[in-house]
Amino acid sequence: FLQFFCYKMAAQDHYLDLSHQTREFLEKNELRWHARVWDLHNKQIGDAGAYDLAEALETNSSVTKILLHGNRIGDAGARALARALRINSTVTEITLHDNEIGREGVYYLVRSLQVNSTVTVSICGNRISDRVAHCVGVLLNLRRVRPPLAQIAHYLAEAIKAEMLVFG
Repeated sequence: FLQFFCYKMAAQDHYLDLSHQTREFLEKNELRWHARVWDLHNKQIGDAGAYDLAEALETNSSVTKILLHGNRIGDAGARALARALRINSTVTEITLHDNEIGREGVYYLVRSLQVNSTVTVSICGNRISDRVAHCVGVLLNLRRVRPPLAQIAHYLAEAIKAEMLVFG
């Protein structure tokens, strides 16, 4: 009983460390702190909601799957989520398809994969070329074979960066 009580109190402490805005976001969207899945698909949270979610992910160690497809998340929101994914190692799947993420947002997501090799990210149907989406898919498939991930992610991120300079 004491162990459970201490665990619950520690979780509440992390929750209280969040900004007021992020706590309101979690409550408004009925996201339970200890849930394994946070389902926010088609809620139109945009970049502002992605910022709040990213802040929560930095301290949450329960959620493993986040459904964010169809939310009008752009590059700024993707960058915030990428920062959180560098810290959070419990998330194993995040769906970001059918948003407004461009090459810059994908670049930061790919860079986060250098640090966090446990997460898979779905990004099709965004504002990126088929070539970039294909490269990210190849990267995620290659991770199963276990090549030097940091090297692959570095080359892919540099390719996306070069495409941003050439086609941006």
